[in-house]
Amino acid sequence: MKKNFSSIIPVYNKRLESVPALVEHGNNKEVEWIVCDNSTLSKIKLNNALYARKNKITYIDMEGNKGISRAYNAAVRIANAGIVCIFDHDTMIPSEYFDKVKSKIDANGRGIYIPRVYTSVRLVSPLRFFGCAILTYGNTSRVDLKRCSAFNSGMAITRDVFDQIAYDESLFLEWVDHAFCRDAHRAGIPFFYLEDVCLQQDWSRENSDLRNALIREKIQRRDLLNFYSNGMVEKIYGRLYAAYRVLRLSIQYKTTAFITNK
Repeated sequence: MKKNFSSIIPVYNKRLESVPALVEHGNNKEVEWIVCDNSTLSKIKLNNALYARKNKITYIDMEGNKGISRAYNAAVRIANAGIVCIFDHDTMIPSEYFDKVKSKIDANGRGIYIPRVYTSVRLVSPLRFFGCAILTYGNTSRVDLKRCSAFNSGMAITRDVFDQIAYDESLFLEWVDHAFCRDAHRAGIPFFYLEDVCLQQDWSRENSDLRNALIREKIQRRDLLNFYSNGMVEKIYGRLYAAYRVLRLSIQYKTTAFITNK
C-alpha cells in the first residue's frame, strides 16, 4: 500500500527506541519512516540498524557524521510518498498531526507547511525574515507567509518542492532550515501555516553543559558565517551576530572559553 507520508528523522548517537516519534507513531500505516543515522558509535549504529529492520523503518547509514543537510537530502532522494515530513530525534508529535497536515495539503496543494513548535519555555517556530535578522513571533495568530522562516522540526513539504530546491550541504547543522526557507521564497514556492498544529521540542540548547556548548558554538559560528556570506552587508551582520553570541554565552557560562574557542 502506498504511503501518504515519508517522515525523515536524522539521529546522532541516539538509540531509535528512545525517539518519541517512532515510539508513538511508528506503527502508523500511512507513514514511511526514514532514519538517517549520523552516529559515530558502532554499538549504537548496530542497535539502530536492527531496530529499523525489526520495525520496517528505512535505515540510511551515513557512515559517520556528515551533517544534517546531507542526511535530509539522502532521505528525500529515496522518499516515496507525496508528502515529506521532517522531525528531530526529540520531536513530540500530537496524535492528530498527520490527519491535519493531509487535510490542509488536500485543500491547498503544493508548498511548505509550517506548524507551531514550542520548547519547554518558549515558541521557536515559525519565525520571520526581517532584513538580515531572523526574528521570533510573540503572537503566531498572524504570520507573514511571504517572509516566514521555520525550524525543520514538524515541517511538511509536498514532494514536488524538491524538484526545485534541496538542503544546502555547505551548512553542517545550523541555519539549514532558514537557508531552505530562503531558497524556497526565492523559487516562488508557497508557504502555509498550520495554525492548529502544535509540536513540542526538547531543545538541547536549553540544557547543554559547557563542553557541549563549546562544540555547538564552534559549529554554529561556521554555519552562521556561511549563511551570511552573500554580500558585504550580510557578512558584516554575520560577524557582529557571531560576536554577540560569544558574548552572551560567555556571560551565561561565566567563562572566557568561548572567546578562545577556535
